[in-house]
Amino acid sequence: MATLTGFGTVLSAVSVTQNEATVTGLLPASTYYARVRASGFNGNLTAFDTAITFITGSFGAISSTSAPPSPYAVSGPEIGVFHFDEAGGTRAADSSSHANHLSLTASLTGSSPTFVAGQTGLGNALRFPGLVESVAQTPHAASLAGTGDLTVQFWAYPAASVQVADSGVVVKGTGTEETFAFDVSGGTRWRFGVRDAAGAYSSVTSTQTLTPNAWVHVTGVYKSGGSPSLSIYVDGTLSAATGAAPAARRTTVNSLSIGNRRSGTTSFDRAFRGDLDEVHVASVARTAAQVGADYASARPATLVPPSPNEQVRIIVPPNAFGSAAVILMSSSPLTVPISILPGVLADGISAPPSGRTLVPGSVFEIVANVGGSAFNGQLGSTVTLGLPYPDADNNGLVDGTFPPIPVESLKMYTLNTAVTSWDALPSSVDVSNKRVLGQTTHFSVFALFGPTGIKPNTNQVRLYPRPWRPGSAGRFDSVTFGGRTGLAIDNLTSSGKIRIFTLSGELVREITYGAVNVGTVIWDGANDSGTRTASGVYFALVIPDDGEDVVIKFAVER
Repeated sequence: MATLTGFGTVLSAVSVTQNEATVTGLLPASTYYARVRASGFNGNLTAFDTAITFITGSFGAISSTSAPPSPYAVSGPEIGVFHFDEAGGTRAADSSSHANHLSLTASLTGSSPTFVAGQTGLGNALRFPGLVESVAQTPHAASLAGTGDLTVQFWAYPAASVQVADSGVVVKGTGTEETFAFDVSGGTRWRFGVRDAAGAYSSVTSTQTLTPNAWVHVTGVYKSGGSPSLSIYVDGTLSAATGAAPAARRTTVNSLSIGNRRSGTTSFDRAFRGDLDEVHVASVARTAAQVGADYASARPATLVPPSPNEQVRIIVPPNAFGSAAVILMSSSPLTVPISILPGVLADGISAPPSGRTLVPGSVFEIVANVGGSAFNGQLGSTVTLGLPYPDADNNGLVDGTFPPIPVESLKMYTLNTAVTSWDALPSSVDVSNKRVLGQTTHFSVFALFGPTGIKPNTNQVRLYPRPWRPGSAGRFDSVTFGGRTGLAIDNLTSSGKIRIFTLSGELVREITYGAVNVGTVIWDGANDSGTRTASGVYFALVIPDDGEDVVIKFAVER
């Protein structure tokens, strides 16, 4: 059993002696392929039967969506894909199926290409110092021997607007034996060209000049055959094209080099200076639409799951999974789980974070299906989740909660299944779209929780410290809550007013509170004019919008 028709990676192989078999551990709402062969009494195996395709069951709460297109999702015709995400070393892996791995070399100690931080969502990049013999290259291989259609793409971050004239970016071959070359024409413009069997060079040059210290996506396309052409694209848009191109490229047995180029047959003496990333070489001529999509795929994309989870948003960076993925989501994981054990989740729900209450209907399980298995590792970059909350009447309180939970105080948590506890995620509230945005580096079970500070009535209202001695540095000193310091009045209802009076009945201050106060008000000791009040005895009159008034007597000692 596998997730691809070629059965390159087998997920499960089951021996059977009956006319049926059971395979466990499959993900819901996912496509699988199975094939069968027989074994005779002598142990000889027959050829496999034709593969059958089936989709595992999907329940009402589960949605299935392909992850957005990504440079990490290799489509098939690539003969070299270099992400440059290594942490260090002298080798850069080829993520295509052809294993054309690069060696990073130089003639001077410390001048080899090095791995550095790249763009957000694309991991690392490879930095070239612009020195002679500093190059990344792979030897000739059968997969690199084609003479027909070709697309070469890369992201570049030039360190200077003027490079060595004709400095090499991606080149196959050397001198007049190059089959193709992507370089910097005259040191200032991108150029893509091919050579015919006689060594004659045809090329196309971008209209744009190099911009230093800025990332740019550059693509060269060669179409062979009866109507050959060369095209160059900058940031997904056609920059220049020409029909003056050979019907076929010449062959060469020389290496594929990145970041440098040989002017003759000996040293790499046309060095590019800057960073390169996501170098893709493919044996097809990609269309303008495909090039535009390739450019867009290197940016984080917003995923909108289908029903019943269409209110959720997932902002997925290109390198989140390292390959193609399908994102599964359950809005009822307690009864319709994807991979979480219901008992573990039940224990987690019964033990919310301290001082917090679960928002009804906010528990979601999210699993990435990569190659037929759940992706359980750390994501390549941070993913932003947007989980919805109900507030139909737009009053700033979560519908269906009592005591009410203010929406502005909601936070997103993820369930740590190793210890069955909730870990808080960096969160913010998108009030206009009624979602809480949380950032995570792994997929698991997520939920929204709000504080329990708001009370249904005024029976538990407190005022402290009493007496209040501002600046005393003791237990009667000011308290701090929500970035404010002073006298605290808490266990309030969702909205109302607090009036501070002197002992003689003079109004000192009126404070209006609402859901944003999360059940706690801090009085800074000033009157309505901003003047600090004197020591003395005061009364706090709490007037909720719904409920009984409360009067609390207290003293201020300055």
